[in-house]
Amino acid sequence: NPSLRKVRYTEEDANPIFGLAESTALLVINKDNPNYDSFEGMMNYCKEHPREITLATSGLNNIFYVLSLRMAKAFDCQMQVVPFDGALAITNAVVSGHVEAGFSEYTRNTEQLPLLFLSPKNEFFPDLRDFSDVGHPELLIGLKMIMYGQPKMPEDIRLRLESAAAKASQDP
Repeated sequence: NPSLRKVRYTEEDANPIFGLAESTALLVINKDNPNYDSFEGMMNYCKEHPREITLATSGLNNIFYVLSLRMAKAFDCQMQVVPFDGALAITNAVVSGHVEAGFSEYTRNTEQLPLLFLSPKNEFFPDLRDFSDVGHPELLIGLKMIMYGQPKMPEDIRLRLESAAAKASQDP
């Protein structure tokens, strides 16, 4: 991951073949959180109570972990990052009160209160803000899964793979 360490490749080396999926990521809290019910409230609470907020992420050394560090720096607040094994574990931890907040994918769980989109806004929550709305568009992340080929892959092979992936995506 080039966000975490020096690597021997660049983004330009990538040879995209097919977009597999796109995910909607949110910052969520328990809907009954007694300390705050907005992103600004969370950041103010975080500044007044350093390291008291526990923030669930899906593991360490991934995009969510990096975002937690960047968010803490941008908003000058200290949180404890707690790694979990994926979105379901994060949802359970937030709903049960084991953590204050979590970075999670879109969910219809009514026990969670979404505070902010981590990726640009979309149709799921038309009124929910993203990092651009709170003055930090540089924190927006895109969660896309893309199939890549070798940098110098012949175009005919890339096109065959693209066609096969498109066909497979139409047949659930």
